[in-house]
This record gives sequence, structure tokens and C-alpha cells, in this order.
Amino acid sequence: MKYIVLILISFLSFSCSFTDSDVLDIKEKFSENKPEFEKLVSIILNDENLTYQSGYFIDAKSIKKNILENLEDLEIKLDNIDKTDCEKFDVTFELLWDNSVHIFMVKEGCPSEKSSKNYIQKGEMIDTYGLGDGWVLWIDYDFI
Repeated sequence: MKYIVLILISFLSFSCSFTDSDVLDIKEKFSENKPEFEKLVSIILNDENLTYQSGYFIDAKSIKKNILENLEDLEIKLDNIDKTDCEKFDVTFELLWDNSVHIFMVKEGCPSEKSSKNYIQKGEMIDTYGLGDGWVLWIDYDFI
């Protein structure tokens, strides 16, 4: 029983260790690398094999070497591609920049209010930040 309590305390300490300063650091790092992200989204959306997998998690084995290298350079992984109601695609990346939380960056095919600059929605387990130009940052504090 004491091990379960110890594990729960560890999870809580990890989730509390991610601060507003960390969010700012992620936003800055994204801003510095935004041209590379934009180029990568364009390459991905021009790859019919990847867009064909829309709605499913992307198997890393199906990603071309040049795309994998770009993902690796940015320290991210391609999470999924989803076709939207407006017949375009959202591209979701998982950022591997911090291992205390799950960080995702989404390029919306049809930009929404969530992707507008300075949009913020704080939830119990997920915080969402609009970065402008169709980009959304969301941070998942749930470890499950």
C-alpha cells in the first residue's frame, strides 16, 4: 500500500513541476523553429501514403526517411493526421521536449478560435494555447 501512495505522490510532483515558465519556453522554441514546422507539415500533406492514414495513429515504419529525419531534428514525432469537416487535414505532433507532461502541437487545416494568437483554455488535465497561423499547443497533464 505504501508503494501505491509513493507512486501517486511521484505523479503529483511531476505534474506540479511543469510551470508557466516551461510553457513560455515551449512557445519560444516553437517560434524559433516555426519555419521548419511549416515546411514539415507541407511535406507530410504532400505524402499520399501519410494522408491515406488519416484518422489513425501513424506507424513510424510508414514514414519516409527524409520526414523521419526532420522529425528527429525537431525532437518530435508525428502523432496523427485527421481529415476535418472542411475537407482539409489537421496534423498533430507530439513534442519530446519535456518528459514530465505530454505536449502536442497541432497545425489546423481550417484554423479555429483555438489556434488564434493568445487563445488560452486551462482545464483540469489539459491546457490549450493558440499560437496563431493555425497552430495550437496543448499540454496533457494526465499520465494515463
